[in-house]
Amino acid sequence: QQLPAPRFGYGLPADGKLFLVQLRTVSVPEWVEALSAQGAEVLSFMPYNTYIVRVDRALLPKLAALDFVERIEAYQPWHRVSPEVRAWLDAPGASEEAKRMRVVALEWGDSGKSRIADAARALGAPIVEWFPSGYIIEINLTRDQLRALAAHNDVAWIDPWTPKENDMDITRQDSGADWAEQNYGYCGTGVRG
Repeated sequence: QQLPAPRFGYGLPADGKLFLVQLRTVSVPEWVEALSAQGAEVLSFMPYNTYIVRVDRALLPKLAALDFVERIEAYQPWHRVSPEVRAWLDAPGASEEAKRMRVVALEWGDSGKSRIADAARALGAPIVEWFPSGYIIEINLTRDQLRALAAHNDVAWIDPWTPKENDMDITRQDSGADWAEQNYGYCGTGVRG
C-alpha cells in the first residue's frame, strides 16, 4: 500500500537523506551488508521487512536495482511525529508557546543526539534534558522549530514529553518485542535461552 502523503510543507527536504527501504522478504545479514556496500547507512528496522537508511539521493537507483529490494520511500518528517504532535502543529490559533518534546535519535548515544542538539540550538530551541546514553533528548520547541527539527537526518520520532513514571511493566510494548505476539501469537512461553 502507498504511504499516507505528508501534509503540505512537511515533505522530505532536498537535503533529506532518510529513506525506508522495504525488502521483498524477511531480511538476512547479507542483504544489510549489500545495502551498506551501496553506500546506505542502515539505521533501524521496522515492520514489515523495512529498514530506515541514511543515504544520498544519488545512490537510490543503486539500492533500487538490488534484486531483494521491493521499494524505497522517503521517510517524511510528517511520518516522524506522533498524532498528538501533528494535531498541535496544525491546530488553528494554537499558542506559539514552546512545548517540551521527546526527540528520539536514530543512533544510540552521544553522537546522533549531539547533532540533534546542535540543530535545535541553531533554531533557538533550548535543550531541557539529555543523557549521553540512550536515544532520547528532551527539547522545548515551538511549532516552527519542531517542523524544522522533524526533517533532521538524525531524528527518528518526536512525541510530547510526559512526566517520568514506572514503565517496566510495559517494556515489551515500548521496545516492540510484543509485535510477534500481537501479529502471530508467539509469546515466548516455554522458551529457554
